[in-house]
Amino acid sequence: MDQMHFGISSLKRGTMSHHIRYIMRSGTFSERDDFVGWGYDNLPRWARHEPEAFFLASDKHERANSPACISVVIGLPNCLNREQNMQLASTVMDSIATGRPYLFAFHENISSVSGVPYPHIHGMLSGRVDDGIERSPEQTFRRFNAAHPELGGNRKIGSGLKPSEIKNSTIEMRRIIAETINNALRYHGFHDRLIDHRTLREQGIYREPAPYLGPGQLRKLRRQGNNHYRGRRIQPDDNVSLESSGQWRV
Repeated sequence: MDQMHFGISSLKRGTMSHHIRYIMRSGTFSERDDFVGWGYDNLPRWARHEPEAFFLASDKHERANSPACISVVIGLPNCLNREQNMQLASTVMDSIATGRPYLFAFHENISSVSGVPYPHIHGMLSGRVDDGIERSPEQTFRRFNAAHPELGGNRKIGSGLKPSEIKNSTIEMRRIIAETINNALRYHGFHDRLIDHRTLREQGIYREPAPYLGPGQLRKLRRQGNNHYRGRRIQPDDNVSLESSGQWRV
């Protein structure tokens, strides 16, 4: 089985505008030609068709000690065409959002190393689940009031999790993503391209995992004409980690 390409992190307040421009390829990122499409769902009425406005409001009003959003990067099968992967991207985000507001952008760049397409999605998830109560953007991100929900903000799913619970939640997210992708691969007849969400050791593979290489490190290696690191080929997208860091909290 192929390895699963997945990364997850929490984004703090003050970073939403830059991150949205990056994944939507707008502003200083508009010259990049790998943007394919985007999608969103589960937004409150005041931001029903304005996901960017929702996450910018999170940037402004979310509690100071709480992330503005959870960011995910998920590799998609390059054996599927763009239309199939666009549909898969929506299905994957629906499967992991479980009712939470989300925005995603679908990118497909050509690997400078292997020369093959690398389709992937950048997703943004908020824990602020809409409960149908009318709230202003500011009130949406206030602390939830269990006794009088209409007086507080939207309940935030995952708030106050212990480290062990966060780890288990991340593993479950990986499992759901792999299952969703594999269902699409089977549907389109690619039974030999299934992916595995488990760690190398859990799969019985005993080798050193490839470390995360940031954009700067990859550019430096490429300038030196070195497309391998510790015997493993550099991944095609220099902004994606193959391994989940697990370093996030809600």
